[in-house]
Amino acid sequence: MCGRIGQTATPKEIQESYAASYAGVSLAGFDPYEVFPDLDEEIKEAEKELDEAEGEEDNAEAKKRLFETKGRHNVGAGNPAILVHNAQLGQGRQVVDAMFGFTPSWSPKLTYQINARAEGAMNPENSANYSGPWGIFDKPYFKEAIRSRRCVLPVSYFVEGPQKERLSKPFVIVKDDASLFSLGGIWNLWTDRATGEQIMTFAIVTTAANAITSAIGHHRAPLLIKDDDLDAWLDPATPIERVEAMFQPFLEDRFIAYPIDKKIKRPNRAGNTNSESELVRPTGSPISPTGYAGVRLHENPEFSWMFNADGTLKEEFLPPKPTDNNPEQEQGKDGQISLF
Repeated sequence: MCGRIGQTATPKEIQESYAASYAGVSLAGFDPYEVFPDLDEEIKEAEKELDEAEGEEDNAEAKKRLFETKGRHNVGAGNPAILVHNAQLGQGRQVVDAMFGFTPSWSPKLTYQINARAEGAMNPENSANYSGPWGIFDKPYFKEAIRSRRCVLPVSYFVEGPQKERLSKPFVIVKDDASLFSLGGIWNLWTDRATGEQIMTFAIVTTAANAITSAIGHHRAPLLIKDDDLDAWLDPATPIERVEAMFQPFLEDRFIAYPIDKKIKRPNRAGNTNSESELVRPTGSPISPTGYAGVRLHENPEFSWMFNADGTLKEEFLPPKPTDNNPEQEQGKDGQISLF
């Protein structure tokens, strides 16, 4: 599973990173600005604050404000998200808003299927060494989309929890420098038979777990598309064998996971939003199964407001200190939880 995703880059930033055009319209069935009201103006104001910031304290506050303004911090089923796909008629890559939750064309109603297993019904043991066959190509739900309508989700992080507790015990999985990475997805343009309205929907393809999702107790992982594979993944003419070769658990090098509060479990809805940056503040020590020591979240403007210059969490983000009622709570040196 891939329960929630975070997109803290603007459409313009994603467009530039992926050398794509921007459709400028939402195909998610509703206006994303109903969920993120006055987004353009708020981003401009926050960017101006950062430009005018003076001193370390002002700069940190401005970075925090920009992070809060730009972010889609809790994207779940039914929410709009930004995806990149190959436009028709040779127009190259295109950035569009689409609805998280795949619905096949033949369905009479929206089904909000957020994940698509690469193995289909195969590999019930979720073995990381599985090498095929890949049942997604035969599954009625996904067999057309996986062949001709592949996309990527540019994300800053995804959120997952243990197989049993799920988002009641959530973790943020993020690159050490909080840079964008691409999750492999499939999309479909679904038509409401009653109104004729068309809604672009998508799901994230999943594989067996890797070391970092296993470390948090989960049995699956989202498919990560490497930069070198991006063109082949997006191109519907790519041979099936080439696509199948990408269905491997992603390498966890330079990825970490850190725990967050279960408040992120509440869905984000228009009129009842739950997408503020506080949802992804750390509540404990990060996990790095590979022992990778180059964690640089504190150097990234989108996360630096949470961390001190030495990579330790700022005091306000530290979990409670040990008490008689909670003797097992661990702290780092001088009460700090270090990322190094």
